[in-house]
Amino acid sequence: MRSDKTLKIPFALYIKQLWTLIVHFASQWRFSKCNDRKYWLFHWLVVTGYIMMFVLIVIFLKWFQTDEIYPWYHGQRLLGYYATAVLLLGSGYFIFGRMRKNRESHKYSHHSDWLFIILLFLIALSGILIHIFRYLDMPLATYYMYVLHLMVYAPWALVVIPFSKWTHLAFRPVAIYFDSVKKAALAQQKK
Repeated sequence: MRSDKTLKIPFALYIKQLWTLIVHFASQWRFSKCNDRKYWLFHWLVVTGYIMMFVLIVIFLKWFQTDEIYPWYHGQRLLGYYATAVLLLGSGYFIFGRMRKNRESHKYSHHSDWLFIILLFLIALSGILIHIFRYLDMPLATYYMYVLHLMVYAPWALVVIPFSKWTHLAFRPVAIYFDSVKKAALAQQKK
């Protein structure tokens, strides 16, 4: 953005193009242009599940983590079930694909690729098991599963999220956003 000294970008364009950041963050739309739409669908499902759990836990923690037992059709539970289902399904799909090596992107996996999807799968699995044990009124099983959940989640939160491929969740949409700002500025400058 700064390397082209001839291009002046008005601050208003940064605000006006903010929609591209939001759209591409939520939809991974450029990724959907690839030939294998099934791969994009599973990727998108994992993204939506992860964002859903992030929002429930970080923003709505008081509503999500409660002693009250809601019926199965309550919004809190349905959102959590959706997130769990797509995280298990999506990470399972990627694990299975890496085992079969049926796609070019799966043929040569680095150990960090495996670590990422296995931990994601284990986090979702242990999380739903905590939920199940809690609703079955099995406190000891719930506590043990919670400890296992934290043992899986801690390395995920401290190492995998900030220093792995997970950062592309933010970097790709931000790069698309800055590209759209630059293109808008070029179009405005031509006028």
